[in-house]
Amino acid sequence: MNIFVIDRNISDKEFKIFFLISGKATVHVEKKTYKLVEGDLLILRNGESHKMLF
Repeated sequence: MNIFVIDRNISDKEFKIFFLISGKATVHVEKKTYKLVEGDLLILRNGESHKMLF
């Protein structure tokens, strides 16, 4: 399973979590593109942009 953590300018104390149950998805955040596959977790939270894969 890959876990993507992407910081962006969302209001304080707010974050969004997306868990892809099946299939594939392409997510565009700022100037980056993330390709998600089944079982991936995408977390959007406040701060600078970065990605973490586990």
